[in-house]
Amino acid sequence: MPDQVLGLRKQLVDDRAGTVAGWVPGWFAPGAARELVDWTVRQLLDSGPYIDELFTECATYDPRPRLKDLKVPITYVHGELDAQIPLEVPRSCAAETPGARVHVLAGCGHVPHQETRARSPPPSERSPEQCRK
Repeated sequence: MPDQVLGLRKQLVDDRAGTVAGWVPGWFAPGAARELVDWTVRQLLDSGPYIDELFTECATYDPRPRLKDLKVPITYVHGELDAQIPLEVPRSCAAETPGARVHVLAGCGHVPHQETRARSPPPSERSPEQCRK
């Protein structure tokens, strides 16, 4: 993973707009609205180079050693068609988290909270009752 992160960081320096425009469409499920993809690209480009550290941190951070100590209910929400992070990742995290569940959103990619917004509120904006369904 560190080599991939270094490669991404170099690409962002060499051709930020082209790298982001080529990378972001793969975050979404096939057939995602072009407007949504374009909006996401714009958000990343508008963030400037400040987001590069976040990309690096996300690509190298491993929460698994702390999961067994969590004391709150956890639901891992994952897009069925996520090409960035395999479904095995939330499943293995849930196996290490006491009482955790995995909720797979059908037809969604890496950013289901954006892809499902038109169909229903994202999980973070649902009531506890809605999340239990």
